[in-house]
Amino acid sequence: MEPEKPSPSDCCGSGCTPCVFDIYERQLQSWQDKKAGDTQERSDVRSDLLSETRFKPFRLIRKIRLTEDVYSFTFRPVEVLSGGCDVTENINGVLPYSIGQHLVLRRCMESSNEIDAEVVTDQDEPVSSSQIITRAYTPITIAAQEVNCCFEIFAKLYDQGVMSAYLKESSVDDILYWRGPYGDFKYTPNSFRYILMLCVGTGLAPMVPIVTSIVNDDSDDTQM
Repeated sequence: MEPEKPSPSDCCGSGCTPCVFDIYERQLQSWQDKKAGDTQERSDVRSDLLSETRFKPFRLIRKIRLTEDVYSFTFRPVEVLSGGCDVTENINGVLPYSIGQHLVLRRCMESSNEIDAEVVTDQDEPVSSSQIITRAYTPITIAAQEVNCCFEIFAKLYDQGVMSAYLKESSVDDILYWRGPYGDFKYTPNSFRYILMLCVGTGLAPMVPIVTSIVNDDSDDTQM
């Protein structure tokens, strides 16, 4: 699938390396090379629902308070066909993130209606870079095992945190915007003999899918 060109509102303006526009150029070159070589991509990977270069709408379908300040959030992509038919309840395929990668959540800091939960589109109006806040979160779920392309995250919500306030105020059925995945680490079964994991608090999140993958795979002899 041809990569989507990012809009100005997809760039946070923070000088990220690489920027979404750099990622787009890299993906475009890779797509053109594959097209020239006529290689086939996996047909079940839903890059149209989650993109490294464009923020995509996801509906919050579950919000659970785990401790005083830690919550779990479960999201499902919003898929509307060209005819306007909402098929969000029955989404086929797999989101294109691997074990160990993270996603980026966006908050638009506007004076009112920061993100209109009723507007389901990835063709956003341009937003000033100074108004965009982004934070990275690691899915604790494994993409290939999720129904309807859902994913779940852990988040510790701080009293003075800008994104924490956004997540704390969010409600089930709200629309939030995500892009990704990012991160060079991708766990492959039996790629290591031993894995030592050190983490604290919600730093546990990146470890959860790795542990789940190893424990549930009888052919993976990795020791943790």
